[in-house]
Amino acid sequence: MIEGGSIARQIAMGLGAVVASEVPIFLRTIAVTGDDPLLGIRGTETITDVEFVPRPSIDCVGIKEIALSQGRLVEGDIRMVAAANRPLDEGAVIVYAGDEYRAVAVDLTRFGGVVVAYSCTLRKRIRVD
Repeated sequence: MIEGGSIARQIAMGLGAVVASEVPIFLRTIAVTGDDPLLGIRGTETITDVEFVPRPSIDCVGIKEIALSQGRLVEGDIRMVAAANRPLDEGAVIVYAGDEYRAVAVDLTRFGGVVVAYSCTLRKRIRVD
């Protein structure tokens, strides 16, 4: 059986090298109402940004990692490690340094069956209006 103190120590050791981003990072939710794609009627978009607290760690994916990924990673992808204090899944829109990114892969870090962190691969999102 794992004690609470040892879980905190394992988390501290595992995330000790992780440095928080200096730039605020947001989880973006886009709600569209009143649209009809068949008729070409655009609805009203409501965009809500919620800042990640504590701030996640952001790092560029390296060339070697891209080469070994068998096509799953591309140049320009970034890796984010965030606390599991809000749900995060594939397809989530993340705003970092004014650019929109989409979570293309989400890995969970668990201790004793409890999700404590997310490790996400983010790809720049290009919106076509």
